[in-house]
Amino acid sequence: LFVRPGYKRIDLSLSESKSFFGSAWISPEGDKIVAVYSNLSEKGIRLHEVHEGWSNEPKSVVTYTTSSNKSLKEGSVANGEDVILDAGSVTTVIYNLK
Repeated sequence: LFVRPGYKRIDLSLSESKSFFGSAWISPEGDKIVAVYSNLSEKGIRLHEVHEGWSNEPKSVVTYTTSSNKSLKEGSVANGEDVILDAGSVTTVIYNLK
């Protein structure tokens, strides 16, 4: 739904965990990065992100979470705040760079 034709996969490094993984994609225009995270654990996870190699820091960050009680629930992350991944969820994070 969020990774559109023409998007290219980019490197996403995560700490080693069997219950937490993800992938990231950049738009053809280079103005959006879409990361999809799966958190299979019973605890929420706070992402401590480092954006190495990004041309710009995000202007806005929007999340979409699906879990046992959410269905693509939209959220936003204030500038400088960490993204929180709910327990047992799949969360798409859209970083708007321009």
